Amino acid sequence: MEREESGTRTLNDKEMTSLVHMETIEERGDLLNQQCSNCDGTLARHWCLDCYEALCGDCVTAHRRVTLTRSHRLLNQPCNDDRFRPPIKFCKLHPPEPLRLFCFTCNHLTCRDCQLLTHKNHRFSFASEAVDGLRKKLDACMQPIRAQMEASRKSLQDMEMRLKVLARSELHLTNSLQEVFRSLSELLKARLERLTREIQKIYDLEREMIKGRMLKVKELQEGHRSAREAADKAQNSRDLLVVLRCVEQVASQVKDLKDQDLSPPSNMVYLKVTTDRQTVESMLRFGKLLQLWVPFCVSKEFKECVEPHPASSTSSISQPLKSSSISQPL
Repeated sequence: MEREESGTRTLNDKEMTSLVHMETIEERGDLLNQQCSNCDGTLARHWCLDCYEALCGDCVTAHRRVTLTRSHRLLNQPCNDDRFRPPIKFCKLHPPEPLRLFCFTCNHLTCRDCQLLTHKNHRFSFASEAVDGLRKKLDACMQPIRAQMEASRKSLQDMEMRLKVLARSELHLTNSLQEVFRSLSELLKARLERLTREIQKIYDLEREMIKGRMLKVKELQEGHRSAREAADKAQNSRDLLVVLRCVEQVASQVKDLKDQDLSPPSNMVYLKVTTDRQTVESMLRFGKLLQLWVPFCVSKEFKECVEPHPASSTSSISQPLKSSSISQPL
C-alpha cells in the first residue's frame, strides 16, 4: 500500500488481495508481560472472552468453580492487548468482519469488505493508527489549554500574594499613622479615623477587584480541568469514537481561548500619606492620601515582605514643621 503524506491510504487493484489477508503485527501484543486482572501481580496465562479479563491459573480454577462464571469461554493464552482494550466491534453489514479500519473520507469505522466495496478508493487507515493520529491532534489542541492553565495558576498566585501585601501594607500604613497621631494626641484623632477609613476603602476597592478577577480565573480553571480530565481519559482509551468526541470537545473550547482574560488587574493601588509645613498649623487637615494606580507586579521585595517594618516617626515628632511622608512598604 502507498502511504499518503497525511498518514492515510487508498486502495488500488493490486493491493485489494493483500487487504483481504491482512494481519497486523500490533494485534499480537506482548503476551509475556500481561498481569492477572484479579491478582495484580501474577502473570496471566488465560483470557476470559465473556469478562474480557486476563487470568492466572489459580483464578481460572476459581472462575470455573463459581456458578456465575463457570460457563464462560476461556482461552489458554492471555489477551493480545492491554486491559483497557474495548470489546471488538463487528460490522453490521458483514457480521463476521471486525471493524478494524477507519475511513477518513466517511469518518467512521469500516471492515475489510466495506473498504473493498462501498469505500473503495477512500482514504483510510487502521483504527489503531487513526487513534494515534487523533491523540496527536488532541495533544496539539491541549497545548493552548495547558499554557493557559499555567498562566492562570501564576496569575492566581500573584493575586494571592498581592492580597497578602495589601493586608500588610494596610497594617503598616495604619500603624505608622497611629504613631504620628499619638504624638499629636487628641488634635489628630478625628483625622486619624478618617484617613484609616479612606485607606480601608481604597484597599477594599482593589481587594474586591482582585477577588472578582480571581473568581473568573477559577471558573476558567474548572473548565480547563474538565477538558484535561476528558483528554486524560481519552489518552488512555483505545476507543476511536471516545477519542474523536474528546477532540471535538477540546477543539471547541480552544476556539474561545482568545476571548479569555487570565491576567490580574492591569493596575494596582499605591498609597502614600504625605504631610507639609502647614500640618501643625492645620491639625484638622493633617495628612493627605496620595493614591496612584500603578501597573500590577509582584516583585521580590513584595514576596520578602513578611512583616511590616516598625514605623519610625522621630523626624515628624522632633521637627513637626518639616514635611514628611509615610508610604506602604514595597
